[in-house]
Amino acid sequence: MRKSIPSFLLIVLLCLFSKAQSQQNSARSSLSFLLGPSIPVGNYGSKNIQNSGAGFANTGGSAAINYSHLVTKKIGFSVSLQGQINPLAISKLEQSFNDLLIADFTLWAGTSPGQIPPTPVTGTKYPNWKFEKKSWWTASLLIGAYGEFPISKDEKTSFIANLAFGPSYVSAPPINGSSVGTIASAYHEQTGGKSWGFGSEINIGLRKLVTDKLFLQFTASHFAAPSVSFKNISASTTITKGSPGSPDFSISKSTFTGTGKQSINSLNVGFCIGFRL
Repeated sequence: MRKSIPSFLLIVLLCLFSKAQSQQNSARSSLSFLLGPSIPVGNYGSKNIQNSGAGFANTGGSAAINYSHLVTKKIGFSVSLQGQINPLAISKLEQSFNDLLIADFTLWAGTSPGQIPPTPVTGTKYPNWKFEKKSWWTASLLIGAYGEFPISKDEKTSFIANLAFGPSYVSAPPINGSSVGTIASAYHEQTGGKSWGFGSEINIGLRKLVTDKLFLQFTASHFAAPSVSFKNISASTTITKGSPGSPDFSISKSTFTGTGKQSINSLNVGFCIGFRL
């Protein structure tokens, strides 16, 4: 089913292009390049260690190449190839693990990337956690409806709106950290994953013609790829006590492997330069 999505979108694009060709007198095309910050929202941006859907994602960046074509004077379609990166909130992860009670022998790991075990009744706190710097990555091909509505008499300034859908490729980061002490140490390791999901985006903005061909544009958009599944996510916690080789040295480890899910939601603000074709 997923393999048919790109083919379906291609057919839609070809149909729209054919219709546009029959209306060349009123059609206009443009190509733009966008850069801006990507702000995670909802569970994706949650830093609550007790939230099973928390993504611990921080503000990152987004980039896109956008093609739009007006079939009529104001309405047409768009094709966008875009990507975004959101680094893990390392300081929040470290702070959360510093405050977390970890059971000495009954350890558990959840099914979602970044999911942390519920606080046990009794356990040990391990201080000074340090985590590796990693990031979420998302790449999408979105196709949808596009509108351009002049708001100035000279028609050089326009309000633009876009609603698009398409396949999204999401890369979940590995989450690896350690708390190393002289008496006891703890290690948390969680594999990353890669998966396809279905993304959508709605955006609005303003476009200003600088010349007959060149324009500048500001857009604000909401991107969503709900419940992306990652198979075979493995999480393990290892506890060591004492010095290796000493009679009192002990080690315990708990491992869990399952399917993780993460909803991607972000507010993306973009500044771009573009050209009428």
